[in-house]
Amino acid sequence: MKKLFLISILMLAAFAAWAEAGFYVVTTDGECKGFVFSDEPVWTYQGDNLVITGTKATVEYPMADVANIYFDDVSFVPSGITEVKVSELIRAIPDGVELTGFAANTVVTIYNLQGQQLGAYRTSPSGSLNISLADREQGIYLIHANKSTIKIKK
Repeated sequence: MKKLFLISILMLAAFAAWAEAGFYVVTTDGECKGFVFSDEPVWTYQGDNLVITGTKATVEYPMADVANIYFDDVSFVPSGITEVKVSELIRAIPDGVELTGFAANTVVTIYNLQGQQLGAYRTSPSGSLNISLADREQGIYLIHANKSTIKIKK
């Protein structure tokens, strides 16, 4: 009887370890990487990258490559979030800025640090736009579209 009880306890412990709650990051190429909450993952952003640091490892993903983030146990998500999608994205590229995921004809404005508007553009029917800063002076510029703003240094 004692042996049966011990085996039952070990099986339950193994099942509990197997069923740890966590979240998954799915990239645009279909790669899926899981993170368990017991590893105490911390999300930060460095430039255009999502950085997830846990007790065992650190993983970095370019935000443009993140297709989906989902949780396998919603009870662990304080706000009830089950999915995070990156839709509107503004990112710096060499000599300019790239916008993707916006609605067609979204107005995009560029400002200098004095608040002067230097230009206004519209996204394409697919919701994307590239703005070249090659002809602009060295400095810091603000790019604004909808509720998104990025500050870039040229």
